[in-house]
Amino acid sequence: MLETEFLFFQGMKKRIDQRISEGNYDEAAVSMQKCMEYILNSLDGRNNDYQKVCVLFEVQARVMENHPQYPFYWHEWETVIKYCDQQMHLQGKPIDLEQLKKSLREDTILVSIAVVDSELGTIQPISEIAKIVKENSKAYFHTDATQAIGKVNIDYKYVDFLTFAPHKFFGINGSGVLINFNDIKITPLIHGGKSTTIYRSGTPVSANAVCIAMALQLATKDLEKKINYVKELNSYLIKKLKMINGISINSPKYAIPNTINFSIKNAKIIVNKLYEKGVYVSMQSACSLGTSPSKSVYALTKSKERASNSIRVSITHITTKKQINEFIRILKEIINEDNNY
Repeated sequence: MLETEFLFFQGMKKRIDQRISEGNYDEAAVSMQKCMEYILNSLDGRNNDYQKVCVLFEVQARVMENHPQYPFYWHEWETVIKYCDQQMHLQGKPIDLEQLKKSLREDTILVSIAVVDSELGTIQPISEIAKIVKENSKAYFHTDATQAIGKVNIDYKYVDFLTFAPHKFFGINGSGVLINFNDIKITPLIHGGKSTTIYRSGTPVSANAVCIAMALQLATKDLEKKINYVKELNSYLIKKLKMINGISINSPKYAIPNTINFSIKNAKIIVNKLYEKGVYVSMQSACSLGTSPSKSVYALTKSKERASNSIRVSITHITTKKQINEFIRILKEIINEDNNY
């Protein structure tokens, strides 16, 4: 659950409590209606807990309009707040395996978890997660390995579906892979024909397939050697960053060495200046809106300032210390250009 929803829930609860204590039942009813609409619009009924709370609000709002003395119970409301708090704190951190067990239900049909977080590089214990899903439910398990291929060794035992985009390990852009380990029947995304595959109509681009295969082969070759080299670069870069006044390192200890995340005041300006000088970094993942603080960074630091000013740097086995030194030099130069930084 997003931080904004969590804060909204807490704020509305206090407001409604106050209205009830003051005897303003009509205003309390209106606030509950707004709460219901907000939850439905922002969450789209994606969880039965939210749906139950929405129904509860609607019923109690109507009852209280006609019966001001009707008691308002917060049990379901508190359950949602607790759930949201747990979800917010999980972002950017490894999955709580015990919480996962408790969350699985008889009607759970799919569990989907990325191997590596795209902003902080957090590594999830995929083999353990997949095993828990198999042993405690009838659900299928899918994992997105886009950020993991060629960066970390992962055991994909018990995984039903695996997807990845090869451009993250020097493959061709605009292509992707779905591995259906157990030949599970799935509905095609694009209908129309079954010329070469049942999963989509039309003829797949052979050149893309060849490029993906070659990129995958090169990415996994001498992987341990590459990982150890990147670990050395990671330590070197973080040491350099820590020497710069105003920088806070966000990268957790359980992250891949390829991703370094740090925060600094006026990060957006700095990122644009780096771009102008030929240095390409990012503030959040490419699929984020970019208009709100990083949820992953906030989950770890509990600081909106750091979450709003985080920068992600990516390094690989072909990165050199010379390039890192040049990056640090340019970064210091930009920071010193204006005292506002």
